[in-house]
Amino acid sequence: MQMVMWGNPAINFNYEPGSTFKLITTSATLEEGVMNMQTSFYCPGYIVVDGVRIRCTATHGSQELHTAVANSCNPALVQIVQALGRDSFYEYAYNFGLGETTGIALSGEEGGIVPPNDENMYNIDFATKAFGQGISVTPIQLTMALNAVSNGGYLYTPHVVKEVIDSETGENVHTYEPELLRQVISSETSDKMLSIMREMVQESSLEGLSNGLEIAGKTGTSQKVIDGKYSDTVHIASFYGVAPYDDPQVSVLVLVDEPEGAYYGSQVAAPAGIAILQKVINYYDLHSTANASVSKVVPDLRGEDIDNAVNALQTLGLTYHIEGDSTGIVTKQSPVNIEYKDASSLTINLTVSAVAGEGGQVVVPDLTNMSVQKANEVLTNLGLKIKIKGGGIVKSQSPATGQLIDANTEVTVECEYAP
Repeated sequence: MQMVMWGNPAINFNYEPGSTFKLITTSATLEEGVMNMQTSFYCPGYIVVDGVRIRCTATHGSQELHTAVANSCNPALVQIVQALGRDSFYEYAYNFGLGETTGIALSGEEGGIVPPNDENMYNIDFATKAFGQGISVTPIQLTMALNAVSNGGYLYTPHVVKEVIDSETGENVHTYEPELLRQVISSETSDKMLSIMREMVQESSLEGLSNGLEIAGKTGTSQKVIDGKYSDTVHIASFYGVAPYDDPQVSVLVLVDEPEGAYYGSQVAAPAGIAILQKVINYYDLHSTANASVSKVVPDLRGEDIDNAVNALQTLGLTYHIEGDSTGIVTKQSPVNIEYKDASSLTINLTVSAVAGEGGQVVVPDLTNMSVQKANEVLTNLGLKIKIKGGGIVKSQSPATGQLIDANTEVTVECEYAP
């Protein structure tokens, strides 16, 4: 029990990556030249391999490779991995660092599981590996591999810190230089993969959450194995994203283990991942250099402790005004998620609500137009519970905004996806 409690899931949680793995399969196939971005596919909603029907997320019809991958089309990925072939697939899987530890300076790292490429592997088993089923990774392992897909094809050993500073003298004790292992794919293939990842965001509800930040990414939803069988009800949702799209500086991998209610990666993992990317890009001012006119975006601080919110605004040089309680959670913000170029040109107005104490009450916040993840964050931090109907963006709620309710009361939110 102690080992589980002190374990670090970023390095020792083995899981099947699902559709995020499609980026690896596709990049290998493009690199080998057996298919190209315009290779045509037809998706009737399924594909049959040795008598076994593999379902797709939708009936996509005719589509080119770049769109098929952006659509996360399973039949297309099966054909892509079949064109690549078993030997090449395994060569790239190993070159991307799968099946072995990354070498990160943390104890207890697992190496994932890559089943052997032998005569005991059925065609159906190989086919499903194209979309991350039947192969296990750790979060740090997959992040390292997908970073290579995004950064020009270079596989680096991950490090925990950049440098060590003497706390008393301020002198640099040690700097960890980038440790290049190998180049797995060409920069040309990497650019193609970034364009596919950008298309995936643009053609989905995720673009509406990006608030002007050019994000590229891929969602994933995998079934967990329960009692030796894939479960239809227990999942792992995930999102891998990078920003800015034209010159990736930051990457994030978000996993949600066994989400309740909504369970697709686009619903429960991507909103959190996009929010993290926005905050990091703003904090370090890493906006696109290709377009000097790109503005910064006012961060969404709703759900944050007021002290943390103030610290973030001060870091960005933004003026702010606080109403409501002196301590607690930010429940209302204006403006939010708007672009700006000059920090002195606007003032951020924050409303703060005290957290409900034992047996206490709390004012219901306005959750309208928040993502499901953001609404859950706000309510949880206030000591309330959430019941979700639908997915996407909150359109209505019950109890209504402003009502005084008991701690641990459930607030129902009805959500819709952006058109």
